[in-house]
Amino acid sequence: MGIEIGNEINSLLNRINVSLKSGTSVSSSDDEIFSEYLKKNYDDIDKDKNSSLSKEEITNSIKNSDEKSVQRLLQGNKLEGLIASIDLDKSGTLSRSEVDKSNQATVSTVIKSAIQKYGGSSDVGVAAGNLANKFLSAYSFGSDASKLVSSAVNMIL
Repeated sequence: MGIEIGNEINSLLNRINVSLKSGTSVSSSDDEIFSEYLKKNYDDIDKDKNSSLSKEEITNSIKNSDEKSVQRLLQGNKLEGLIASIDLDKSGTLSRSEVDKSNQATVSTVIKSAIQKYGGSSDVGVAAGNLANKFLSAYSFGSDASKLVSSAVNMIL
């Protein structure tokens, strides 16, 4: 039982899902840093030259990076959430096309467009609640997650 939504929404839902399960959060700036790092260094990261990036390849590359903002992505479980947000086919690896499509919109933009498209109301607050309920029913989360998703949506608005 799922809802039909675009890649950007799936990416956001993947990230929220991983964040809820792991207890960590990933910010928009982390998304941007990670996305740009992968785009800029894709061929260098792909050590086995199989045209996909494994978590191990990404982790090793980030560990060897001179950029502190990139190394910070290894804190907690951030990397897992970042990879999940880009891994649209849920293969566990990142293809060139997934990386190229990553970070096409900010979290705020994605949520606002989802509210407009899937919220079913001209009242933004009601639409945000409707979207949160659709998300929760599609991903089978409990009441604590419901409050968290509703709060996150309302905070962005």
